[in-house]
Amino acid sequence: MNDDVFADRIGAFLEERGSEQAERELTTLLATRPALGAEARRQVAMDTLLHVLAGAMPVEEGLLDAVADRIEPDSAARAPRTAPRPARRPHAPTRFPQPWARVKRRHFGRRLLALAAAVLAVLGAVWYFRELPAWLHLQRGVHAVIAQVEGDVRLIRGPTTTAARLGQTVRPADRLLTSGEAGTASLRYADGTELQLAQDTDITVGDAETAFPVQAVFASACRVFLAAGAVEFDVTARPAEQRMVVSTCHSDIAVLGTRLRVSAAPASTQVDVDSGRVRVFCRRNGQSAELRAGQSAVVGATISIADRARFSASRSRAPLALYTFGAGRGVVVHDVSNSGEAVDLLIRNPGAVRWMPGGGLSVDAFTTIVSARPAAKISTACRSSAEFSVEAWVRPIDTVQGSQSGRWLARIVSLSGDTLNRNFTLGQWGDHYCARIRTSAANPNGEPDLLSKPGTVQTEWQHVVLTLSGDGRASLYVNGVDQSVFDPVPQELSGHAPSLRGGDLSDWDESFRLLLANESEADRNRRPWLGAFRAVAVYDRALSAAEIAENYRAGAPTASAGGQR
Repeated sequence: MNDDVFADRIGAFLEERGSEQAERELTTLLATRPALGAEARRQVAMDTLLHVLAGAMPVEEGLLDAVADRIEPDSAARAPRTAPRPARRPHAPTRFPQPWARVKRRHFGRRLLALAAAVLAVLGAVWYFRELPAWLHLQRGVHAVIAQVEGDVRLIRGPTTTAARLGQTVRPADRLLTSGEAGTASLRYADGTELQLAQDTDITVGDAETAFPVQAVFASACRVFLAAGAVEFDVTARPAEQRMVVSTCHSDIAVLGTRLRVSAAPASTQVDVDSGRVRVFCRRNGQSAELRAGQSAVVGATISIADRARFSASRSRAPLALYTFGAGRGVVVHDVSNSGEAVDLLIRNPGAVRWMPGGGLSVDAFTTIVSARPAAKISTACRSSAEFSVEAWVRPIDTVQGSQSGRWLARIVSLSGDTLNRNFTLGQWGDHYCARIRTSAANPNGEPDLLSKPGTVQTEWQHVVLTLSGDGRASLYVNGVDQSVFDPVPQELSGHAPSLRGGDLSDWDESFRLLLANESEADRNRRPWLGAFRAVAVYDRALSAAEIAENYRAGAPTASAGGQR
């Protein structure tokens, strides 16, 4: 038997470890030729070492001896290690060995289990020392979780600023910033308390130990510091030691369980209570007062309290959204309809507007007044009823805006997504009032337009109403009179549609926001409307001609203490 046979047998053994046939053939060969035992042992050792270095086989004590003993049981018969190495015929590449030794399988399994246990122990320790305190605080109502985030929202924790994420825990001393027209967020506490942050809002959450820029007057384990912007609070009833306390530079507000809105501006803080009661403290003069549902307060040098204005004209059904501009100051125009969830509007550029004595808002420069969230309650209700009305008391600054650069239509009231997609728009085009309504028979921009007759726009207070009835007929009323352009269309209005629109409102988009005085902040140089507002209302039905005439005769609403016309 020559060395080629030995090369074949040792090659087969190394290639197919665990094969009883290969092991038996090699053992038989070594029994007849003991001089080859040393060479066999050397080759097995070298092959095993290569597998260990390659990571295909674990290092175990006595591994080489165990392998050698399996192929050469009689150590006394081993030949000297200096025996010449026989030539080895090329053979197929050695495959990674399969677990042929029971001792290897047993030790490898134990080490794998030990490694898994160590990883679990480390993860458990991390959760215990870092997440367990946060979880316990969350159960006690101290921490909040980010329940909704849109646009540019940042979380500042110590020196680190990161983008806020849905489901992220907000801990004491964390600061949350919303920026840009689309930047909004909401926080939810374990007991169901929710905070809705409008655009350009800066708040810091805290507990009894958190250091705020101002000293809290009301002690509590659950506190919020509002530096700027507006927040809507829906607070679950809590024990006194866990009550929500809202601090601003001007005031402290103690809440035991209520719905309210707080907006902070450089000069004052505005508080509006929808339900329940809150106590307000003025930092400048030490005065405190209790607010009930339906009351508002402006806190600056003193506390000024008033009942919020309401539309008093008789109607069979209240509006979906109502704005009487009675706050007198601040950056929020409140929806005072008491119909479902309030659709409050945020003034993007407060320096561009003036609050008017007795109620009203004058828009003197380019800005956008936009809802903090999509006005879904308006879109859903109108789509279901297949009709709607928009009512406004306005005073345009001139009779040319909207017509200087073609047909770009200065926006007065709009429920839209951008300059090319809307549910409706009431606007001005020179000396015409103009409307666009999206129906299944019109394009997404609500075209073709519906206009009022020439010369109907005047620079005085005017009552303007846009209606769409269930039969698809749209109308524009100015000062109680239907001024819609019908066929035949005058030559100068060629291309504009008659009032019969056709289609339905099934295509209305619930993601659109309600806007006043412009389409969007990015488009401020092309579609702004300048003038003054006294009231704006949106209905999910078409007001009748008699109702419109009655509302016009009642006159523009005022926002005196009683809020009546």
